[in-house]
Amino acid sequence: MGKFNGFKGDYVGLTGEQVRNSQEKHGTNEIVLEKKNTFLRKAISIFMEPMFLLLFFTAMIYFLLGEPRDGIIMLVFVSFMSGINLFQEWKTDKTLQALKDLSSPRVTVIRDSRTEEIDSKELTVEDLVIIEEGEKIAADGKVIEVLGFGVDESTLTGESEIVWKKIDLTLEEKESHWHKNFCYAGTMATQGSALMRVTNVGL
Repeated sequence: MGKFNGFKGDYVGLTGEQVRNSQEKHGTNEIVLEKKNTFLRKAISIFMEPMFLLLFFTAMIYFLLGEPRDGIIMLVFVSFMSGINLFQEWKTDKTLQALKDLSSPRVTVIRDSRTEEIDSKELTVEDLVIIEEGEKIAADGKVIEVLGFGVDESTLTGESEIVWKKIDLTLEEKESHWHKNFCYAGTMATQGSALMRVTNVGL
């Protein structure tokens, strides 16, 4: 057992086997699992847009009227515009993936009596997480120790004031919907540090 980052208690954290068992039971710490469209599906969806259907049928009409030159020009134009749209879709996918990577920060946990830095999606229930000032909180959890720890919870409550976390709650605080001895995923640590035991991950 060991002391970490100025916290008073001795903490072991989960073992490797406990982590695997918990992840099998609770899943990964990811909010949305996106289904990626294939290149063919994207191409079909673009060609099925009303504007492209209109241009395509216009080209067919040129061919039926005996104007193949105009029909070919129209088809070339449609193909060119479709290519631009597909390229823009590809760039958008790359940008979204980059944003997704940024939204999945690394977190510091205590496992097997030592600290580790892991991807937030690898967090599991009962993990001990060390939260420092400026970090985004990656999962819901109960606060075990605090060192002057304040959190911006405006994304949940709309209130801009810092919420100072504590271990022991008054009766009135226990009846509140948002508890001061809990941290919530998506909020931001603005002051101090804390040690949190994860209670919920993912969905």
